[in-house]
Amino acid sequence: MTGVGYGWIAPTLVNLQKAGSELQLNDEETSWMASLHEVTHAIGPIFSFMFLDRIGRKNCFIISSFLLFLTWLLTIFARSISLVYLTRLIFGFAISINELTSSIYLGENCSPSIRGIICSLLPLCHYAGVFVEFVVATYLPYSTVAIINTIFGFITVLTIFLLKETPYYLVMKGHFKGAEKTLTWLNGDICENESKIEIEKIKENIQLEKVKKNSYLTLFSSPENYKTVVTVFIITMLWVLSGFNSINSYASTIFLSSTLTANEFTILLGIVQFGAACISPFIVERYNRRTLLMISFLTMTLSQGATFILFRTGFVSHHNVYFPWLLFASVALYSFTLALVYPAVFIIRGELLPLSVKAIGGFLTVSVDSLASFLTIRLFPIITQQYGIEFNFLLYCTASMLGCVYIYLALPETRGKSLIDIQKSIKQT
Repeated sequence: MTGVGYGWIAPTLVNLQKAGSELQLNDEETSWMASLHEVTHAIGPIFSFMFLDRIGRKNCFIISSFLLFLTWLLTIFARSISLVYLTRLIFGFAISINELTSSIYLGENCSPSIRGIICSLLPLCHYAGVFVEFVVATYLPYSTVAIINTIFGFITVLTIFLLKETPYYLVMKGHFKGAEKTLTWLNGDICENESKIEIEKIKENIQLEKVKKNSYLTLFSSPENYKTVVTVFIITMLWVLSGFNSINSYASTIFLSSTLTANEFTILLGIVQFGAACISPFIVERYNRRTLLMISFLTMTLSQGATFILFRTGFVSHHNVYFPWLLFASVALYSFTLALVYPAVFIIRGELLPLSVKAIGGFLTVSVDSLASFLTIRLFPIITQQYGIEFNFLLYCTASMLGCVYIYLALPETRGKSLIDIQKSIKQT
């Protein structure tokens, strides 16, 4: 459902600016519509941080799913820009809860051998939603799209109750029998003794972390806590500043019509992203996270640099029949790389953060990155009008280059390690 909400933006922005559309928005209104959800995306983790360890990971998912359903239900009746803004604010709040909870939920539920593959399924579902919405929102009326999305949201609310709570949370609350049952269910071939041994390891880790979990100053109480939070924070922020959300939001604006319309180029971009997400599960667990992220940031630097040159240079004219396809190729290379390796960014957030700062560290990371995303989306049309569209891609290229350098200098390898082993290795560095 998060992919649906993101994919809805690009074709809808174009359609709602056409004569005879339901709302007929201007450039200023579409800019706010594209970016406003990132404001509540930044605020939402505060509530996740407050309730994640109180009501559990599963209940946070239930709240998020209901808010996503409410987003599309209100969109059906949205005939004013104010109500559209409200739906986007609700959407941002919902995905913020979902994003922080998902990284923790999968990190705590998945064994090291399959953690990468399972975590890759989330971006796969995300890009599937983006692609479907690119198609649906391009060819169907605004109201029809909202009704279809509401149905998807209702189904999500019903199915989310089938989730099981994580063993970490159950042990934290003293529900040891429930934790053993969950571990046995998650690992079908695990025997009772192995389950009890794993429970004892979880207990030991929780007790060690509880000693440090006395205040908000926990974040700065030890070098390893501070180091892991800063590492996750910088990597995800540079990922966002490379154009992560703004490219999809303005895809139909970036592409130029030729043999295909701008929206049809956007649909092709959705196919590229979904194809990369399908390959991703087979890549993430086969290669080191650090290596993948370095290569991806380098590739994104080259692709964003190429897009800047295409827009900037007079060598290729906008009237050239090949220009729209060259432009699509450079943007598609960036999007393919991002979708291919995105699970690794998602995974390291769950793997690196120790339990004592997992909630507050995740909260700070999601909040600041959401504000960065808001700025990239909101400033895209402003930079385009003041300096030219190419300067957006120059900024994205710079952020990607910095990301490559930082990965090389600061990121430890986590592939194939348990959460406990990862924390031990960080303490030793």
